[in-house]
Amino acid sequence: MNSRKNALLSNKKSIILIAAALALLAVIIVVAVGVRSNSSENRLQAQLDLGCKYLEELNYEKAIAAFDAALSIDPKNEQVLTYMADAYIAWAESEDDAGNSDRALEILHEGYEKTTDSRIIDMITAIENDFVADDPDAETQDVASDEIINDENAPYRNLADDIWRLMDFQLL
Repeated sequence: MNSRKNALLSNKKSIILIAAALALLAVIIVVAVGVRSNSSENRLQAQLDLGCKYLEELNYEKAIAAFDAALSIDPKNEQVLTYMADAYIAWAESEDDAGNSDRALEILHEGYEKTTDSRIIDMITAIENDFVADDPDAETQDVASDEIINDENAPYRNLADDIWRLMDFQLL
């Protein structure tokens, strides 16, 4: 009888020990998953904060690099895409203010390719309209634009199509 009691006690201890081990394993898994997801959120937020800091300092290239790093963590994050578009727009405006409209347009084209933000198309249109308004040879620019737009291999063909559609022009 004594050995039977000892066997029952031993079985109870084994069951309690196994249950405790399983509970501990469950807690470890929950914590590991929580830490992993929290760490990517922390990295994303750190890159966002860094990008905003650079944007405040008017260091657009570094801001864009930080937002690009944030996109590598979460490629579909709308907040990151919006901040990145803002950085491209601010950078283009600073270049345009310096009299470098060509560089501003290059920056905006790059920004549009990465973010597809419609505000960037608006900026491109505004800069191109300023270009035409300031240039007495605007007709020459229109011919050059037509040549680029009609070239199927032009690097910004789709963007040019979007801009022209926004301006209610039809491409041939």
